[in-house]
Amino acid sequence: MLLPIVYRIKALRTPVRSLLYLYFIFGFTSVLTSTFVQIAIFKMFSDIQTNILSGMLMFTGIMVGFCFFGYVISHYRLDAKQGFYYSFISFTLGLLLLSQVTTVTVAYIAMFIYGLGNGFFWLTIHTYELTETRDEERDFYSSVLSSGGKLISIIAPLCATGILWLSVSFFHTSSFGLLFMITPLLYLLGLFFLEEYKPIAPNELQ
Repeated sequence: MLLPIVYRIKALRTPVRSLLYLYFIFGFTSVLTSTFVQIAIFKMFSDIQTNILSGMLMFTGIMVGFCFFGYVISHYRLDAKQGFYYSFISFTLGLLLLSQVTTVTVAYIAMFIYGLGNGFFWLTIHTYELTETRDEERDFYSSVLSSGGKLISIIAPLCATGILWLSVSFFHTSSFGLLFMITPLLYLLGLFFLEEYKPIAPNELQ
């Protein structure tokens, strides 16, 4: 049942196939972390107000990364591919900061940067979906994304739970530090799929 789908994915044009891989890598790491970042903040400071404000800063980061950066690349005709790199850097830096948080201020900064990474990614992946996929590919592309997303929603929490179990059982720590340090390494695997993209011409961003 799955083999025909796998063969069809392999038969896709390289840029479209790379988009799928990038989406799955991001989706997996996003589920791994997004479930726990707010829990980690609450566990560190045990304050609902701090938790709410950190969540607001995360969503503000997403909005800035998506809307402001989208305006900048459109207005100045920049290479949209850079958004992937900014996303990886922001996502990784945000999680590494979260793994080392000692003050509320650092927690706020980490959540904002983490949100920026999400915003950069969604802007860039949607830009390339519009410019790289063809009409005859989009139904299959969307179906694979939807099916993969459902599978990720099951597998990723199980993996996160396993990492947290390792933290407690082998490293004797109840923090989320191990999860937040391992996840960026998985996320950075997406860098291997970026070379397929060429700079988007100005008329493609109009």
